[in-house]
Amino acid sequence: MSTLSNFYSTLNIWIHKPHVVHSKIFGAKVENKDDNLFERLVIPKEKSHFEPFSERIERSGTEVFFTSGHITYVIRLQDFLIFTTVLHTSGSGLLTVEWICNEFQRKLNEWLSQDLKPVIPTLRLIDVAEYQCIYNKLKNTYAKGIVQYWCERTDPLKFTYEDLGIAAYLICLWKGVDTKSIYFVDVGCGNGLLVSILLNEGFNGIGVDIRKRKIWSSYPDSVQKRLLETTLDAEQCSGFPDATWLIGNHSDELTPWIPVLAARSGPDCKVFLLPCCPFSLFGKYNNFMHNPNEQESNSGSTSVEVQSRYRVYLKYLHGLFRVCGFEPESDVLRIPSTKRVCLVGRTFSPSSASANYTSRMSSVEAAVYKEKLSVSATTCFVPRSYHEPVLNCTHVPRDVTQLISHRIFTELLRQLPNLNWLHSHQLVVSDSGQIKTSDGRWWNPGGSMDLKTVVSLIEPEHLELMKDQNGGLQTLLRNHHQTFQVTKGKVQLRWLPERMANIVHDEAGEVEPKLKKAAAKTMDKMKTRLCWMLQNHPDGCPYPSFLCDFAHFEEPVQ
Repeated sequence: MSTLSNFYSTLNIWIHKPHVVHSKIFGAKVENKDDNLFERLVIPKEKSHFEPFSERIERSGTEVFFTSGHITYVIRLQDFLIFTTVLHTSGSGLLTVEWICNEFQRKLNEWLSQDLKPVIPTLRLIDVAEYQCIYNKLKNTYAKGIVQYWCERTDPLKFTYEDLGIAAYLICLWKGVDTKSIYFVDVGCGNGLLVSILLNEGFNGIGVDIRKRKIWSSYPDSVQKRLLETTLDAEQCSGFPDATWLIGNHSDELTPWIPVLAARSGPDCKVFLLPCCPFSLFGKYNNFMHNPNEQESNSGSTSVEVQSRYRVYLKYLHGLFRVCGFEPESDVLRIPSTKRVCLVGRTFSPSSASANYTSRMSSVEAAVYKEKLSVSATTCFVPRSYHEPVLNCTHVPRDVTQLISHRIFTELLRQLPNLNWLHSHQLVVSDSGQIKTSDGRWWNPGGSMDLKTVVSLIEPEHLELMKDQNGGLQTLLRNHHQTFQVTKGKVQLRWLPERMANIVHDEAGEVEPKLKKAAAKTMDKMKTRLCWMLQNHPDGCPYPSFLCDFAHFEEPVQ
């Protein structure tokens, strides 16, 4: 990618996703006037007490001008670096001169040094300001109580805020529709939290799942009677005649069946789908067996092999939506999950009008039968077992996981770090690529390796052990999250640059302000595990004990 192209890719993050760099911004709505002119509405977070403001964005070669009522600034590419200059300011807006010329400029140069993927805007199908308002209302109403009474083994914070975000999105999606006219069915509802929130917000519907969860009994009776424990044979199910919306939230093997079940439910039933694990109608999804039904205009030169499995799976689902009579729309949610792309089927193709419902259903059933034949004529949909085994690599023998993790760890230490990335964080870096810790030591951060290279380090029999538990390398690495992190297909050691020595404050002999804040947070934490880095890294832990989230030898493990 050329430097100018990378410059524009960098600015696209700021234009479409300003919230990832400015803590007081919630999001933005962008309108393209032409290739070099944009208008955007910047929406601050409610608690920031700033009002939304409009901004005009003009691209001119290596310069991009941003103009609003309170500030005008230019972002310029010069000598392979990005520079920011404020041309005018009222001094009273959300964006300050100090922030634009320091923190913002540093972040832009950090992005410029990376191989960036195209920016996919979030919350495109709804009103962002309205979403923020509804999400905050739901969070203030339900979050504390849900977390307090959580009785599942899963992470209460993740599931609480994920389902609050999905509920807020659905409520925005249903704006303008009479609440009483909506009847939803959450297919594979799991813990039932999304169902509970929507019912409490005045919507009517049910949740169905093969297995009752412990948390169901903690909901009010009015919610409990709407959560149904039943085995759903999707191949034989005729749908839900009362439903106006079917919801699939990480519904696994039921995911591809949900647009089919919506079509079977009636001519006006719509779909919201948040896919996670890739399943086809009759088993695990296979890129080479299940070709997408849709032929996208830009995919002719892109083979299945070079596309991510998940993106090809989304194309497969798009194809199912179209076969079932829907005009699929995609969006990206703002939830704490790695799988945030949702598919919405709320409009119908012309051939799917109510008058053509019989013809539509003939096409749907023909497509289902065709896929069945592609596997085997005797193949049937198999609902998941009532008793679910634990399949997440946690039962791989401990000596095997230790061998694998130490082998990856040792190899990462041999790799050279990305010096540009280290310098972009204003770290104190030695000639050999070591970085200075906040207590004055030198520490080797190692480099990175792509997942394919890491896989080659592992014996085939150990890979089979992980596969037998429906897991793989990334699952094992997530189980060792204290040590490793995976970003954009690259594995590296997990450490936080903001907890290391900063070149500006190091030269002045000061303590970096962010370190004080991090230390205060860490001191309040109850440390329940020993620090892995302290025990295994040749240079020890990158942080002194008061900055580390894990216990050092001089500290008691609680």
